[in-house]
Amino acid sequence: MKSSIPFVLFFVVLVLAGCSKRPAGMPATFPCKITIVSGGIPKADHEVALHLVTGNGALSIMANTDSSGIAEIRTRLADYTAKGAPEGTFKVTVERHVHLPDDGVDLSRLSRDEVGAYLNRRAAEGEKLREFPVQLSRSESTPFEITVAKGGENQWTFDLKDYSK
Repeated sequence: MKSSIPFVLFFVVLVLAGCSKRPAGMPATFPCKITIVSGGIPKADHEVALHLVTGNGALSIMANTDSSGIAEIRTRLADYTAKGAPEGTFKVTVERHVHLPDDGVDLSRLSRDEVGAYLNRRAAEGEKLREFPVQLSRSESTPFEITVAKGGENQWTFDLKDYSK
């Protein structure tokens, strides 16, 4: 029994060290869920980000959709993350990151110009795989907007069907 006491104390110290206090400038947050579908079919692995129309640009407010198409939004400031989103009006962007297969190119063997050309070619390949127009991934062009309110339902569903390429 005595030999387990140092382990337990180490574990408690480790857990407490990992707990961080809410930093100055971190606003109160409220539960917020956004569901992404296309023609009623849930879209998994899409990144949903909220961009304050006016306010604290230091906040990162986002989540990835699960297999049900639901993104449970979290707000991050520095190393602190809170569930939910702060009150306010947001533009909502949706992006699905495309992962191209490794093509075996060793960038360290290419000249600077060749690297630039290679990266442009790979970006064009990725763009061909884009499911939805780039408009949805930019805060200045997305048609989606929400207002998060304290005590509000704060749940929205966006159907991307009309935005398919």
